[in-house]
Amino acid sequence: MGGQAQSGHGSDALGVIADARARAGEELALAARHLDPSLVDVLRILGFDREYTSARGSHLYDADGRAYLDFHTGEGFASLGHNHPGVREVLEAALAEDLVDGVQLHYSTLAGMLAEELSARLPRGLDAVFFASTGAEAVDSAMKFARAATRRPRLVSCDSGFHGVTLGPLSLVGDDFFKEGFGPLLPGCARVPFGDLDRLEAELRGKDVAAFIVEPIQGRLVSTPPAGYLEAAQALCRRYGTLFVVDEIQTGLGRTGRWFALEEWGLDPDFVLVGKALSGGAMPVAAMVTRRAIHDRAVGTLERCYVHQSTFGRNRLSMAAGLATLRIIERDGLVGHASRMGALLRDGLTELQGRYEMVKTVRGRGLMIGIELGAPSSRAARMSWRLIHLASEGLFPQLVVIPLHRDHGVITMAAGKNDVIKLLPPLTLSEDEARCFLAALDAVLADVHGGESRNWAVVRDIATATLRRRPAREAPAEPAPFRGGRIDPSCDDLCLVTGATGFIGGHIAQRLVAEGRHVRCLARPDSDTSLLERLGVEIAPGDLTSPRSLARAAAGCRHVVHCGALVSDWATADEIRRVNVEGTRNLLDASAVAAVERFVHFSTTDVYGYPGGRAVDEGHAATRFANWYARSKLEAEAEVRRAERAQGLDAVVLRPATVYGPRSTEVVGAIARAIRGRRMLLVGGGGAVAGLCYVDNLVDAALLALDHESAPGGTFNVSDGLDVTWRQFTDDLARGLGCPPVRRSLPYPLASGLGFSLEHGYRLLRRTTGLTAPPLLSRQAVDVLGRDQSFSARRAREVLGWAPRVGYAAGLDATLAWLNDEHHVVPTPALSSPQPCRSGGSRLP
Repeated sequence: MGGQAQSGHGSDALGVIADARARAGEELALAARHLDPSLVDVLRILGFDREYTSARGSHLYDADGRAYLDFHTGEGFASLGHNHPGVREVLEAALAEDLVDGVQLHYSTLAGMLAEELSARLPRGLDAVFFASTGAEAVDSAMKFARAATRRPRLVSCDSGFHGVTLGPLSLVGDDFFKEGFGPLLPGCARVPFGDLDRLEAELRGKDVAAFIVEPIQGRLVSTPPAGYLEAAQALCRRYGTLFVVDEIQTGLGRTGRWFALEEWGLDPDFVLVGKALSGGAMPVAAMVTRRAIHDRAVGTLERCYVHQSTFGRNRLSMAAGLATLRIIERDGLVGHASRMGALLRDGLTELQGRYEMVKTVRGRGLMIGIELGAPSSRAARMSWRLIHLASEGLFPQLVVIPLHRDHGVITMAAGKNDVIKLLPPLTLSEDEARCFLAALDAVLADVHGGESRNWAVVRDIATATLRRRPAREAPAEPAPFRGGRIDPSCDDLCLVTGATGFIGGHIAQRLVAEGRHVRCLARPDSDTSLLERLGVEIAPGDLTSPRSLARAAAGCRHVVHCGALVSDWATADEIRRVNVEGTRNLLDASAVAAVERFVHFSTTDVYGYPGGRAVDEGHAATRFANWYARSKLEAEAEVRRAERAQGLDAVVLRPATVYGPRSTEVVGAIARAIRGRRMLLVGGGGAVAGLCYVDNLVDAALLALDHESAPGGTFNVSDGLDVTWRQFTDDLARGLGCPPVRRSLPYPLASGLGFSLEHGYRLLRRTTGLTAPPLLSRQAVDVLGRDQSFSARRAREVLGWAPRVGYAAGLDATLAWLNDEHHVVPTPALSSPQPCRSGGSRLP
């Protein structure tokens, strides 16, 4: 036992503080042994492993006496600065009074006073308060009370929202990163995009949602709501009987320049959740505030008075600290002060944004500010930027956070797995401290602006070490050498094409070569590369499922055109996803490391789910998927957009419809063989629009996607816009081949049922007998042949300036010339419906 010692503010008869002082410097070693060693590792990597010995106001102090300006304040909990003397004085007075603290035995006057003062600052009618120890506990309480009051099971929250990491609130959190490994979570919890009223109404319309829980400003990214969103969301909740819960745990109590952020939008919610700043950083305390009627429907009977309690929820010290905090904020005018200091900071940050390209956006309210960083423009810096993002989506902000702390004594934090630095300085921040921060940030941004500073090297080393620690996903093997034409290592316009041994990819490679560009093509070792060899392109042996081969193929490339895919209507879901989704992710990762500037991804109009409507545009959301291929292509698009956000990749998505033309062996060639063998089968009499796109027109769109300055971030349908039906197309082919027209047909419902049965039957046979032939008919073929494939290419015309250069007559003539030259007479099954070419045209990567 430690002997009697005197602390800075009172006696320490048990020697607790004296022992802690004697063991100063052991904090990280103790944490590594008994707490969380992984967090200790992070602190050491980032240089935050300082021995902090004291904290006062806006500053922390280390053992050497160096001061650190705190612009994070523990996610905003130390809202009055550290160790505010007014809060400490009240806590000491509360201890000196020897007050009763048996929460289960009585209600203290302090708890009633704090509840009264909170209610007085909230909209009228919010007068029933439940105190808890943490914000997560307050959220959990609202979840319970909402379900009990409405007798409804479901809860809705927003994507990217954050409400806590205990099991109930975690079920509402909008980032899956926090949930990995902790499932299954609570059933009945759904999410909608923040700001999307249509999606919210779709969830509420069933009148089974107990509550919609939303942060007025999302804390993870400091995302502010679109104009009118919160007011309209509240109105929707009223219309459908859903309780409206505003989570002010981070935004409340002056943080945004108002007592509560809800005041800005005139909200009148059913619940307000308060936490973090409620004790001024001194004690754990939070509160759920609701209407009396809601409270009493949940627990307001003699029998239920005990069913929801919190042991330390209204303890005397937390209640005293809460009262002190509210009174200090009021007495010192900190709400208005936060508004003024926030304006000063935002003005300064906006000025820096004008000078430094790395500052992409500045947003927030009051002293809750987000600085989103953007990609640098120089190729060298961009390569480092992508390497950093490949290692971790939340690592890039450390390029600024680390030197701010190390060189300027300013504490900031990245906002999570994103590129946002979140500022949450104390409400007591002085003007001099605000300007000190701006000067420090200016110096750091000037240093990292060029991409060659020591700070780039530090974060790049962290990224490299992170990647090396990851387990290898494939066994090392001696890579096969590149074949074909050799690329000059100094060239700066190298384009990698995947799927180039297929129909569309081969045409793209051919056009690129014709235009004098340097081309490298990814090809599996067993692929027919004869065309590529004649073109003289460089051939990189590899596979979309092999990250190592993709890294070699992408190295030195400026552009990537991704046509490769597994186009199949009956392979297993795992097989299709491994190539189309995981393979796309592998290629995106390799492109990031290689600092690729433009990534053109070939998707398909199948992602719309075969709606059968007219002029379907890119805004159409699929409501049905009849095959795993279509689903995998939509997931692959999501991977492209993820990489676009996380890695700064300029990405373009093309969605071609039914592509035809010379070398279309698996579509036009199959149709020709079936026509010549009198075995071609139509669906519904062939009256559906075929959605034709001549291959050269598609290649034109691909080159525009590569070069046009307005293309990045866009998704474009590519279709010639013809009203040609399948019957007309097959009749025209038959006429050109000297064959009778196709008249075999099945009604759509019968064909769909038959396709379903054959598809599943073939999968069963494949598992049991090893059958390798495709089914005679599939649901995908039936949908393409039996439902209108009419897609609007208006966006491609208006944004890219694209128009179909080759008309139907010319395209048909070129196709027939190829068919007659090639003599496509390979035997086909008794009834034949071709596998429509909806993407890269390659069945294998």
